[in-house]
Amino acid sequence: MYNIWKIFTTDIRRISNNVVAVVIIMGLSILPALYAWFNIFSNWDPYEPAATSQLKVAVASDDAGAEIMGLSLNARNSSGCKNRFSLAA
Repeated sequence: MYNIWKIFTTDIRRISNNVVAVVIIMGLSILPALYAWFNIFSNWDPYEPAATSQLKVAVASDDAGAEIMGLSLNARNSSGCKNRFSLAA
């Protein structure tokens, strides 16, 4: 155990004398943590009202309709839109 501690302290002393090595080690230890923090923060709650309240959405239905067993089905007429070009405010 003594040899391990001696090697560790020697390595720390050598690294602390080299500024480039300190910058690289700090970057390698801080960058992954920052990446994880920003990634988790950006995806924490993407559907909360603050994130989607200003989102503009357009719905298009170009359904021609169909007739099945004598019953006429047309999704464009039953979607709630008044006509093809209206958008609900």
